[in-house]
Amino acid sequence: MGVLTGVFVIVRKLFLQGDWVSPLLFISIHLTGLAVQFLLLGLVAEMIVRTYHESQGRRTYEVREIIEGASVGPVAEGAGQR
Repeated sequence: MGVLTGVFVIVRKLFLQGDWVSPLLFISIHLTGLAVQFLLLGLVAEMIVRTYHESQGRRTYEVREIIEGASVGPVAEGAGQR
């Protein structure tokens, strides 16, 4: 959203003779910075979760039971019918 707002500010300046310094410019800068922070926070969280699971010596998930002959699709045959 911040990048789109920044593009709008640039287009407004070049084609519509608007002002560079406006509240919209500062909003776009802050929104872009916030987006980068969220992206980096997600990467750090992913690294922490992977490190935690590896240090415990277990998998991220486990299959508790394998049912032979079960349907693999999203809806088993006859499911939901009464």
